[in-house]
Parts: sequence; structure tokens; C-alpha cells
Amino acid sequence: MSGLRLLGLLLATVLLFVPTRAGAAQSQRSEVKVTAHGVVTLAMDGPRVAYASAGRIYVWNVATGSTSAVKGEYSNATHSINASQVAIAGTRVAWIKRVAYGNTEESEKLYTAPLGGPAQVIAHGYIFGREDSAHAVGGWIAGAVGSGKVLAVSTWKSNDAATSHEKLSLITHKGLRPIVTGPGAIVAEAANGGHVAVLRSLAAWPADEPSTPTTEPTVGIYSSDGKLLREISLTTPIPPPPSSDGYYASTLQNSVALSGNRLIVLTETSPETGPAPWTWTTTLQVFDWTTGSLLQTWPLSFKPFAINAAAPLAAYGQYAAVEGRQLHLVDLASGKNTVVSGGAGSDAALGPRGLVYATSGGKGHGKLVFLPLSKLPSLVG
Repeated sequence: MSGLRLLGLLLATVLLFVPTRAGAAQSQRSEVKVTAHGVVTLAMDGPRVAYASAGRIYVWNVATGSTSAVKGEYSNATHSINASQVAIAGTRVAWIKRVAYGNTEESEKLYTAPLGGPAQVIAHGYIFGREDSAHAVGGWIAGAVGSGKVLAVSTWKSNDAATSHEKLSLITHKGLRPIVTGPGAIVAEAANGGHVAVLRSLAAWPADEPSTPTTEPTVGIYSSDGKLLREISLTTPIPPPPSSDGYYASTLQNSVALSGNRLIVLTETSPETGPAPWTWTTTLQVFDWTTGSLLQTWPLSFKPFAINAAAPLAAYGQYAAVEGRQLHLVDLASGKNTVVSGGAGSDAALGPRGLVYATSGGKGHGKLVFLPLSKLPSLVG
């Protein structure tokens, strides 16, 4: 009898052990979430992915699979106006909604909400001449970024290219708390590890046609209490003014991402010496922002989704995701890159959990794809 009992215990142990191992393996698989409507923009912090779809803001937890909608009245009656940018930090979400009036005017509103709580407006602006950042007048809200305990945004006023009332502020449930003032405060581009990266460039303004900068852009790295920790000059040649035939010699765009001590800068130039097609030149530079040292420069074979806006960039660890007509995943240590998604304008985010990106779900649906961090090495190997 004792031998039979022992055999039974061994069999029970094996049966219990098998599903546990299967469950562990399943947790490493890709996760796909199909949404009722297309996903316009997204952001990720920890396991939570905030995204905009059909005029609403949702938060998808990739660890639990649960999804919740942000409460409150912040979408229009037809749910046709989406957030242009969303950020998430822990259990707090912020987003910017822009509404165009005619060809030249635009209103901007900054919202925030805790998970499970209602949305509230905490800032608003209005711009005349939104089609050209060098000739716009009004109040701007841009650069909503989030990570950990930090939600931040840039605000300013402009009269053509001249700016005033520039502020980099923390987003709180009570409103905006400025931590940096002056020209160096615009425009926030990334947050990570309690730090905020600000891209000082006219081309970073969210106009229909952001202007090529007239001076070399710089990036400022700030602590969450507003201390300037490092300033890095982006030594990219500034293109000359338009030629007599109306074409620019080139346009210049930059995108910025933070990952620990790494500052990743995407520089994108498009020589416009005549009618299309034009040839794009794109490079990724990796800096150690704590020292200011340039660590690597990687060329990319890449076509942007739009010539009048910088290609969105996300980074975590040794990986960067660059969005354009295809979504590229780049190994920052080797420069190797691969196309992860062929969907045009696929928005993406990278974090400790992995990569998440949005693409079409077919028949008007959207789709969110989550790839665990453990799967990324095999993609660019």
C-alpha cells in the first residue's frame, strides 16, 4: 500500500507540474487585442498601455488582459475627434486633443485622469496660423510625456517664431506645476527614470508644416524638479532657405527618446531639389547623456510616413522602435534592424515589459500587438 500511495503522489505531482509549465510558456507568447475602431496613438508605462480610439481613451493591462475606458465627457458627439497624443505614468493618464477650425485655426486642450476616475481639462490654448510653426500666433500645448511618477508637458505662446511664457510643467490632478521656464522648456519629447528630455527646435512644434530650424537643435535633460542635468547639441547642418523655384534644399526633423543613461536621437533629412520622389537620409545617434558622449551612429534604410513630421521614436534598453511606412525595431548595440509591422503609421511604445504597437485589424477594426521583451532579441538577431 505504501508503494501505491507513493506512486499516486508522484503522478499527482507530475499532473500538477505540467499545466504550471504550460502556463509559464503561454505568458511569453505575443498578445493581440482587436479594438472596435482604429487606434490613433498610444503610450506605455509598466504593464499599462493607454491608447486613443473612436474619441475615447482606454487603458489595456498586458499583464492581466483587462481594459478600461477613461470616464467623463471629453469626446465629441460623433466620437470622431481623437487625442493627438497620450501619455501614461503609473495609474495616471494625460492626453492632448486638437480641433482644427478651417484651414488655419486650432484649439488645444490638455486632459488628465486617474485610472477609474473622470477626465478633467487642466489647460487649453488657441492658435492662429497653425499650418506653419514659423508664422503662428497663439498658445501651444505639446509634448505630453510620462514614466513612473512623472507626467509632464510643455506650454508656450508664440508670435511667429518668437516665443514667450515657455514652461515645462508636471501634470498633477490639480493642474500644471511648472518646473522649468524660458526657451529651454519647449518641447518635451520623452520621460524615463525621473528624467525629461526636451527638444529645443522649431521643427518640434506640432504645426501642419513644422519649420526647419534656423539654428542647430539642442536637447536638454532635466530632473523631475527642473534641474538641468545635461545639454547636448545636435550637430546637424541647417538647410538653406527655399530656392527660387519654391523647393527647400531639404527639410530636417528630429525625434528623441530616453532609456536609462541613453539618449537616442533620430535625424531625418529629405532633400527637396525638385518634384518628388525625394531621397530620405535617416540616422540614429546614441548618446550617454550623463557624460554627453556620442556612443554610436547607425544609418537607417527608412521612409517616413509623412515628410512634414518627425518619425515617432521609442526606446528601452538596447532597443529602439522607429515608426514610418513600416515599423522598424533597431538593436542599438549592433545597428541591426528589422521590420516588425508593415502597417503605415503604426504607433509603438517600448518598456520593461516589451514592445507594443498598433496596426489595422481589418474591416474598420484596430489591433494592438504586444511582444514580450524576451522575444525581441530573436527579431533582430
